[in-house]
Amino acid sequence: MIWFLFICFGVLKLVKENMGIASVVIFVLGCLSFLSAGVKNTRQELPFGKEIANERVETINIKKKLLYNLDLMYVDRQDSTGKQIPATTVKHGFVVGHEWKPLGTTVYSKNGILHYTAIGLHEWKFLGLTLYSDGDELKGTK
Repeated sequence: MIWFLFICFGVLKLVKENMGIASVVIFVLGCLSFLSAGVKNTRQELPFGKEIANERVETINIKKKLLYNLDLMYVDRQDSTGKQIPATTVKHGFVVGHEWKPLGTTVYSKNGILHYTAIGLHEWKFLGLTLYSDGDELKGTK
């Protein structure tokens, strides 16, 4: 740990000498934003409680992008025709600088076909600041 701090201060000294104090400030803020993003656990709680102990949780891909995927996780119930099924959306893949916040997920089965609507918010961030937010609504059947 002490050796790592020694290296960090050496790098800061080189950056200051070659690029100026403004570059050091930007470098330090950037490093702190990556550290804070890596330390906090943004794992969302799934809406599935103990009542689904004997049921299967299924996952289907509802949006595929170059660097990440959005998946729908739902409880596979045989007697759920016409009833709302517990579900949520999760993101996986390359997640640096992009965050998906699920706002609402509705899933129900009708005539053996699974219908879903997922609403969420995409946030693109840089150095801890939100650069752009965009709402997204995904609808479909399976």
